Amino acid sequence: MRAADPLMEKLVAACTGRGVDRIIAQKVLSSAKSAMRDWSCVVSDFLTPPESAALVATLAQLPRLSAHAWGGYPDAERTAVVCAHEDVAEDTAQLLRLAAPQFSLLSIAGDFEGGKVAHRDVMGAVLHAGVSRAKIGDILVEEGVGAQVVAHADVAAFLEAQLVSVRDVSVLVERRPLEEIRVPERRVKLIQTVEASMRIDAVVSAGFKISRSKLATMAKSGLVFLNYTGVKGPAKNVKEGDVVSVRGVGKLKIAECSMTSKGRYRISMERYI
Repeated sequence: MRAADPLMEKLVAACTGRGVDRIIAQKVLSSAKSAMRDWSCVVSDFLTPPESAALVATLAQLPRLSAHAWGGYPDAERTAVVCAHEDVAEDTAQLLRLAAPQFSLLSIAGDFEGGKVAHRDVMGAVLHAGVSRAKIGDILVEEGVGAQVVAHADVAAFLEAQLVSVRDVSVLVERRPLEEIRVPERRVKLIQTVEASMRIDAVVSAGFKISRSKLATMAKSGLVFLNYTGVKGPAKNVKEGDVVSVRGVGKLKIAECSMTSKGRYRISMERYI
């Protein structure tokens, strides 16, 4: 029997401690180890934002490994973890070029005029065709037309042949270049505030219009996430580009930060609506 790898066991434990299922953690970490050994580029199944964030952070502990979460386009919600030896992919752009053939974009077109097509309709049709949810990334619904679906390349041909209807509407499924993806404009509410610090409790309480004490309590209860990783206390600082979500309340992005003449922080946020 092969002896357990102490480092890998430590990394698996780190992932599970961040809420990642042990089987998922073992599978991704094993693939990363193979990428290092074989000098190859590997792509995991699609994951939730917290899973991807936890795995990428954990993989950073492996020397000479490049790892990045990618869902086929910037700001994708469901992403796969892409890994390669740093000598194979010297930067993120090269890593994503190597991974590109393992992603596919599927155009699902049908006559949905007079009846809206919803995300759940497309997802249900994909699952009914026999494809695992783990093989499917984001589903971008186009009202009246159908949807675009990011998927693993190894299921694209199958869906192209087997997915023939969504709800009761006949559809045509075609593989398209990822460059043709049409990302709907995200609806946001712009919020501005001036704070004495960049502490998460000060900034986010202003963004969601809730008290700092309530936010602190929610953080201690595991309901506050910074870049999809749980935050246990209110003292953590945020910065431009950070995404903060509060379970049951919403999600916002720190869009811009500058200093006032009095040494306070002028902060612009985008709250998703």
